[in-house]
Amino acid sequence: MVQGGGAGSMPRSSRPPDGTTVPVAIETEQRGEAEIETVYNLHVETHSNY
Repeated sequence: MVQGGGAGSMPRSSRPPDGTTVPVAIETEQRGEAEIETVYNLHVETHSNY
């Protein structure tokens, strides 16, 4: 652990900034082996219109 690295420190505010969308609930579902789907998580560095 690095001294003064901030690990384990409390956030400055527990309230999100104005204009931030915060999910109220996240719905999940259970699926059987026959219903498995491949999911791709993409990260785009810059905003682009494709």
